Amino acid sequence: MEKRLNYVIYAIIWGIIVGLLTVVGQKFLPGSFNSFANSGSVWLIPAFYVSRRYYQRKQAIFFSVIYLLVCVETYYTFYKLSWKTGFMFDFHEITWILCAIIFGYIFGLGGYLAKNGSDRMRVICMTMLPATFLAEGLSYLVHFKEYSHMA
Repeated sequence: MEKRLNYVIYAIIWGIIVGLLTVVGQKFLPGSFNSFANSGSVWLIPAFYVSRRYYQRKQAIFFSVIYLLVCVETYYTFYKLSWKTGFMFDFHEITWILCAIIFGYIFGLGGYLAKNGSDRMRVICMTMLPATFLAEGLSYLVHFKEYSHMA
C-alpha cells in the first residue's frame, strides 16, 4: 500500500511541476521560447517516462493519466488564481481533461511497452517520442500563413 502511495505522489509531484512550469513559461519566456512552454511534447514526454517506472500495465496507464490530469488542473488552477477568472470548468479545460485521459492512456501504455514489451514493441514504442516532436513541428508549419500553401 505504501509503495502505491509513493507512486501516486511521484505522478502528482511531476504533474504539479510541469503544470506550473508551463504557466510560468508561457507568461515570461520571450518569442519562440513561449511556444516551447506551450508544447504538448513537454507534457507527453514526462507522461511516457512516468509510466516506464511501473511493472504492471494498468499501473503505468493509470499513473500516466493521473500525471496528465494533475498537469491540466495545476495549469488551470494557477491560471484562474493569477488572472482571477473564477473556478468554472470551461470548454478548453474540459477538452484538455479529455486529452489527458486519452493521451495518458496512449503514452502510459507506450512507456510501459517500451520497457517491458518484446524487442520489436520496445523499438516501436520508443519512436513515440520523436514522432510527437515531428507531429508538433508539422502542425506549426501547417498553421504558418507563409507555409499553408504546402499543406
